Amino acid sequence: MMEISNSQLQQLANNTIQPGDVYRMKLTSREGVKPKNDGDTSRNKYFIVMGVTPDGTLVGFVLINSKINEFISQEARESHYKLLAKDYPFLEKDRYACCGELKEIDTITFFQRLQGEVVGCIREEHLDAIRGIIAMAADVSAIKLKDYNII
Repeated sequence: MMEISNSQLQQLANNTIQPGDVYRMKLTSREGVKPKNDGDTSRNKYFIVMGVTPDGTLVGFVLINSKINEFISQEARESHYKLLAKDYPFLEKDRYACCGELKEIDTITFFQRLQGEVVGCIREEHLDAIRGIIAMAADVSAIKLKDYNII
């Protein structure tokens, strides 16, 4: 396997992965995604890219869920942003961006798992609203917010 330098990785990530891009790929517990069935190690999920760290090594993202978990706190339920299928046909039905938690995947893993191109892009006004919810989330550090240009 060809070795890629950090500067090449940074350039590739910054030229390829843009805030608002929506991808669908297999994510694992390493990225904070719980597999759905016993014995599974991954799960296909839609997610919205929020940014890439300045050194190009990590991609920050929020998950897109088909519904809001009824067993989470009221505060966590309020940290979701509704995405309408009429605005984003690739979603097939209305879904929710989970903005209370900013997840990360290293760019090497991202590119290894990438099975195609971006499936869509979130409109700027919706992306701004999502950024605002993330910025107010108690579980997202100020360092991460700055690393991904959310604030």
